Order: sequence, then C-alpha cells, then structure tokens
Amino acid sequence: MMEKATGVRILLGGLVTVAAVALTACGGAAGASGAGGASGASESPQADYWIYVGAESADQIHRVRFGPSGIEVEQTRNIGRLPTEVEGPHGLAVSPDGRYLYMSTGHGAPDGHFWKFAVGPDTLVADPIPLGDFPATIDLTPDGLYAMIVNFNLYGSMTPSTLSVVYTPDVVEVDRIELCTMPHGVRTHPTGNWAYTTCMMDDQLVEVDTRTFRVSRRFSVESGHEGPIDTGAVAGHDHPMMDHAGMGHEGHAEQTCSPTWALPSADGTHLFVACNRTDEI
Repeated sequence: MMEKATGVRILLGGLVTVAAVALTACGGAAGASGAGGASGASESPQADYWIYVGAESADQIHRVRFGPSGIEVEQTRNIGRLPTEVEGPHGLAVSPDGRYLYMSTGHGAPDGHFWKFAVGPDTLVADPIPLGDFPATIDLTPDGLYAMIVNFNLYGSMTPSTLSVVYTPDVVEVDRIELCTMPHGVRTHPTGNWAYTTCMMDDQLVEVDTRTFRVSRRFSVESGHEGPIDTGAVAGHDHPMMDHAGMGHEGHAEQTCSPTWALPSADGTHLFVACNRTDEI
C-alpha cells in the first residue's frame, strides 16, 4: 500500500481471481431467488442509450442504440486514411458533454493516429494527428480538455514507450511522457489530477500527474515484491530472460502479473489492477 497526503490509497494486496468473484455473485443471487427473493426477471430500459463500438479488424465504428424498443446498430462508419491498410480502431472515448467522439487507431504508416468526430453525424471535425507506436487505450480528464493515450508499441522493441497527451479542443499533442514497456489500460482519477496505467512487460502500475504531465509514482505489482518503486524505474525488474522470439520480444524479464488495466474506484480511494498472466485482480 502507498498513500498520498490527500488520503488517496492504492491497495494491491489480497488478490482475488475474477472468476471466483463472478461465481460468488451469481451464487448469491441464485440463493436469494430460491428463498423467495428477487425473481431475476429483467426490465426494459425506460430511455435510449447509445454505445460506440470499434471493429478493429474491419476499420469501422458502430453506433448502437439500446432502449425500450430493443437494441440495434443505428449507424456504421468506415474509418481510416489508407484504403489498403487495416488501421484498427482501438480506443474510444466520448466527451463529457456528449458532443465529440475520440478514437485511436493502432496501425498506420508507420504508426496510428488520434481522431475527433462529431457525435450524431459521426463526421470528422479535425484532421487525425499521428501519435507514438501503436496508440491504444484512451481516457479523458473529467473536463474533457485532455485525452490520455498510451502508446502500446505492440510490434516494436522491448523498450520503454510513452503516454501521449492531446489537447482536445485543438487536437494537438502537447506532451509525450516516457512510462515503461508496453503501457496499456489508462484511466484517470475522478478528480482528474492523476492518470493511471499499467506496464505489461515491466509489472508496474504508473501514476501520472495531469497538472505537470510527469510521472509522480510507480508501484511494483510483481508477485512477492509489491510496493512503491523509484519514479525513474522505467525498465522492468531483474528476472531470468523469457523467450519472446515469436513476437520479436527477445531479452526482456519474465512477468509474474503482466498487468493490462488500472481502474480507480468511484471515490478515488482505491485502484484495481488486472493481472493478465494470473487471471487475478
């Protein structure tokens, strides 16, 4: 556990498997129903809701409506700059005021881009801008002024990659922050003061101060060695080498967690980190 003076805590002890949590919840619900509790009958929504879905292998964005009359794909838009290249929509985020849709594409020539669309007509309102190697997950600050995009660097060398910061009104990349190897799953704190991401190949959780655009804290999620680490520790821990020849990832330390997501709780006092290697949170 590490703490801020503000009382924000990051708790990473007592790991629980996702499957166990899901089965426990289902079992509890079934027991209540059998005892004369909730019937389990579903109710139709009373209003319409919209969801944007990116089809990474088809270069399309689907707008899906879910409401009292059911669910349907309302609109499909083809995206991309290169007709002969699968550019792959990867990250999607809607602005807090509901006016704009932001998207990252992971592929391109040579790298992906950041896109801004008008919600409704789903038309481009600005030219897409290039970011780092394989832009992936997106999240926005609560005021919608800044987008945080991790450059996952899926196909590159096992070297530290970056977080791109884009000023959304003008669609301008204002900073690029070195994080770690293969950052993925960025999410902002409810206050907007910090952004969190994980390092798949370094077993790290990284906190970025959104007021200074600098790494403010790092936390190891390596099994048996969980705890704060130096903010300058952009590379992984010391382990015997793991064979990543199939993906061109030779010469990198073996991971025990391989985290893919960091999600702050609604009140901002806890962080949940998903370990891809062990199926744990």
